Amino acid sequence: MNTSNLTLTRNLLFKAFLIGLAAFIILLIGTVLIWDTWAAFVYSTFKVDEATLGKLVVNSFLYSRMILIFLFLVPAIALHIVVKKSV
Repeated sequence: MNTSNLTLTRNLLFKAFLIGLAAFIILLIGTVLIWDTWAAFVYSTFKVDEATLGKLVVNSFLYSRMILIFLFLVPAIALHIVVKKSV
């Protein structure tokens, strides 16, 4: 692959990481702000207790973070290093 293709792929992965990070932060803020409102709705609708809901929320944020880091950021950093060494 030539340098321009590597640079394009790196920029695409990095921008996807930034968009995912922005969505992650918005979801985190939204979850914290309206926890009391939607938690009661989830308890009554899906019949889950507070401990289970807490585990689900923590796991979803953990998995989102893992995907953002290892699927987008690590390849972007690796491509950045490859592009810098080839120039």
